[in-house]
Amino acid sequence: MNPYVLDFSNIDKSDLPLVGGKGANLGKLSKINDIMCSRRFLYNY
Repeated sequence: MNPYVLDFSNIDKSDLPLVGGKGANLGKLSKINDIMCSRRFLYNY
């Protein structure tokens, strides 16, 4: 995958400086089994 495109399932709180607070929280939410969400990506430029 392009280094500027991250799958939310690969993002955690250690990525906060790279993806920001919203991106880190969406990454955390994407890992919760009870929450239905489609596959999403973060574009980081």
